[in-house]
Amino acid sequence: MKIVIYHISDLHIEKKNDIKVSNVYKMVDVLNSIGNFDAVLIIVSGDIAFSGKHEQYDAAYHMFGTIISSIKNKFKKTVYMLAVPGNHDVDLSKDEGHKVIQDKIRSGITVEMIEQELLKQRNYLNYAKGIHCIDSKDNLCCLKKYEYEDKSIKICLINSAIFSTLDEDKGLHFIPEDVMKKMENELDADINITVMHHAHHWMNDVVKNAFENILIQKNNLILCGHEHGLDSNEIKKDGARVIYLTGGELCNRGNWNNSQFYLDIVDTDNMILKSISYIWNINKQLYVQDNIESYNLLNMVSLTEFKFEEEFEETLCMDPVNSISDNVFDYYVFPDLELMKDYADRETETFTHLEKYLETVKIKKRIAIIGNESAGKTLLLKKLYIELSKDSYHCLYCEAETLQRVSLNK
Repeated sequence: MKIVIYHISDLHIEKKNDIKVSNVYKMVDVLNSIGNFDAVLIIVSGDIAFSGKHEQYDAAYHMFGTIISSIKNKFKKTVYMLAVPGNHDVDLSKDEGHKVIQDKIRSGITVEMIEQELLKQRNYLNYAKGIHCIDSKDNLCCLKKYEYEDKSIKICLINSAIFSTLDEDKGLHFIPEDVMKKMENELDADINITVMHHAHHWMNDVVKNAFENILIQKNNLILCGHEHGLDSNEIKKDGARVIYLTGGELCNRGNWNNSQFYLDIVDTDNMILKSISYIWNINKQLYVQDNIESYNLLNMVSLTEFKFEEEFEETLCMDPVNSISDNVFDYYVFPDLELMKDYADRETETFTHLEKYLETVKIKKRIAIIGNESAGKTLLLKKLYIELSKDSYHCLYCEAETLQRVSLNK
């Protein structure tokens, strides 16, 4: 199945007429160019409002209602909406300032302090409950689970906006220990996505490293905002890696000239993420594709406890026939290969370089390598094992006799 995620961030809605209905409909129109899909998730990574006022969420409610009803009417698909708060979703009319909050944090975070911070978000929290995004006990961390045929997706919504100020608030944001424990214990789906406004490097030093580890170890994808510019990268640590997508600014108090958002397409059958960034073209008066990236979701979560013995890897590289070198791959030459794309039409694709063949191996669920005796099939598999292991995949090398009673469909 193909699940479409609208990743929207940083709207800064101040008043009702900040919403441009023409842009809203153009956001829906981009779905015409992506082919078939099965469901839509609208995910907002913070700063829906400009200053956390009730009337600003009323405007947001009508805007997103227009998007959802338009998608449902035009494409007949199920649409869900999720959101997290940003610092602009906090009512800071009685801001205490950076130094006061910093001193409070240094003296020790208490439940009462967090409750006081959540009171500043009361208008956002009422909005989030109204769209069935959170309930009363999930103000800091809420997990949503969606089932699509044989695959499950869990989305973790993190409230990173507590301890926000009107000043520079980097280093103030705090994730309680029980929230991190919840993430560690419950992010167990086929695809795990965490959404938050502030990336982990905005967190307080007390929690920053621990929070980063959990984000990388437990997630396939992280969606955040706050930076007001589209950005994508992969973070690797201790054998795990995660995709980090930072959403751009959709609008700024009614200014849509630099409007940006991501459209992320999750292919649950092949475990591939296709991320498309869209920017507003003033001359054409529509959203145009700016960049497209594809990611393999299969090898994101770490298996750091799974290690190969050095003796096994040395044996893997031995040449049982020649004595030219201790490592057969010192003089290995990649063979010309033909991929049978269509058996009926005998359509083939030729591979002469390892890099191109590796790309195909990563996408396909099953590949059978066929050739004459001593053609180099086993050596090719060993080479694939080594290269994929370098790329953070966790490979199992099995001799043929161990697979005699195993179905290739498993």
